[in-house]
Amino acid sequence: MRVFVNAIIPLIILSKCAYNSDDGIHREIPVRTVVAGRILNPKPENKTITLAINRVSFGQESHEIPVDSTGTFQFNFESYIATDAWLSHNTNFRLIIHPGDSIYVQLDGSKDKRPDLLESIKITGDNYITNRQIAVFQKDYFASKFFLDSKSKGEAIKEFEADEFRRYADKLKYSRTNFFEAFKRDHNLNSEAEKWVRSFMSADYYYDMTNYPEEHRKALVLRQSEWEVPLSYYNYLKTYEPIRESLPNGSAIFGLGDKWLHRYIRLRVDEQLKAFAFEPTGDQMDSLFFETIKQNTPDSLLKEILITQYFNDRLEEGNLESFAKSFEKIKSSVKSGFLREPLFDNYVNMAGAIQESSYSANVSAAKNQSESNGLIDDILNKHKGKPVYIDVWATWCAPCLEEFAYSQKLKKELDDVEFVYLCIESDSSGFGNTIKRFQLEGDHYFLNAEESNQLRKQFEIDGIPNYLLADGKGGILYNGSTLRPSADKTKEEIVKLLGKGE
Repeated sequence: MRVFVNAIIPLIILSKCAYNSDDGIHREIPVRTVVAGRILNPKPENKTITLAINRVSFGQESHEIPVDSTGTFQFNFESYIATDAWLSHNTNFRLIIHPGDSIYVQLDGSKDKRPDLLESIKITGDNYITNRQIAVFQKDYFASKFFLDSKSKGEAIKEFEADEFRRYADKLKYSRTNFFEAFKRDHNLNSEAEKWVRSFMSADYYYDMTNYPEEHRKALVLRQSEWEVPLSYYNYLKTYEPIRESLPNGSAIFGLGDKWLHRYIRLRVDEQLKAFAFEPTGDQMDSLFFETIKQNTPDSLLKEILITQYFNDRLEEGNLESFAKSFEKIKSSVKSGFLREPLFDNYVNMAGAIQESSYSANVSAAKNQSESNGLIDDILNKHKGKPVYIDVWATWCAPCLEEFAYSQKLKKELDDVEFVYLCIESDSSGFGNTIKRFQLEGDHYFLNAEESNQLRKQFEIDGIPNYLLADGKGGILYNGSTLRPSADKTKEEIVKLLGKGE
């Protein structure tokens, strides 16, 4: 691992000046940007405000800060391109923010509903006309039938088969288009606001269509093996608005990229995997995804977005080797600085943090998994006489990783409880790097594909993170997903389950 990191970091640093942007959509160097303002009539219990910046290919970058005694706040951050961000206090709404902008927002902190809050806001500073126009649009939209009428959509999701739901979604899309055209006529939108609103409305269509298969199965209590849409169903993704024009709607573009990568590309990869007579290695999977993205993504910028997102996901899984081995392909394919530079920075920062960490985890083999209770019996016997809190997680599971900081805090509060972590369905190097990155104290076990499947079946684990709580006598007191370390009542519930409550 150290050889890869030391060899690749100089190449990444040198690459920062290798390309010049000539299309005007991004900067090679991020620029300091400011969003400030004041909250009038603040509620005493709500003392913070959040800005969640929509970073294409990287998801949301969230900043939460306190509001001072006068209600004022100020966010300072860096940006490569124009994008949108959610400003949240009681409820939320979106702003468009350009690199170098200084934007001032005044809002009424007594308002809980979006239309009321948007009615109260005053926006000044850079690009204030665009932000005022999209604020008016959001006020109308969040009071519209498209947003408020979830009942009829829920019925359609449950009752309609794929073709029928597509026709239903197409009708909604037509109605949204009419809504957009009427709004545009009435409000004389400038060019940027018009593109943002159009992209905003299109995103609803992609959301409806992409979520339908899973929501339909849930509504009818069907497993994926019992019902699935054909691969051709996802061809609707090809109807996206021009990517370059829609970039300021970072949420919509990231949403499209996420759906394209994890549905359209993932299903095509799955089709190819059926021809494999063996379990592909991580390198083979990376190559398969890379080539499938290139062959099935006609838009050149979307292609860069998907490659960036795929390898950033691999970094988030702790798989630095994957990135290092694919570095030349990434460098030659991702030319846009707003994608390339943050991706390379993420790699360098993560590699450096892992190299510098001296943390050594207590990792054990997952043996005897095929026996009755197998691995779990081994764990409980090892800690016989002490209660055990077991965390089932995976390197690719973002909610799992988000819980780790809370888990360590909970461990300190429950010093008589043993904490055990079971990593399933993951790459072994990503497993080791993730433990080191988060410096997770406790016992760790890595389960291969067969062992992961057996554990899921044994404890009927449908989703992760999943938690088990055992008493000191080997009895399982809890199995589920709600006893998360971050939940306010988890400590209290664990104490109660262990019979130590009042």
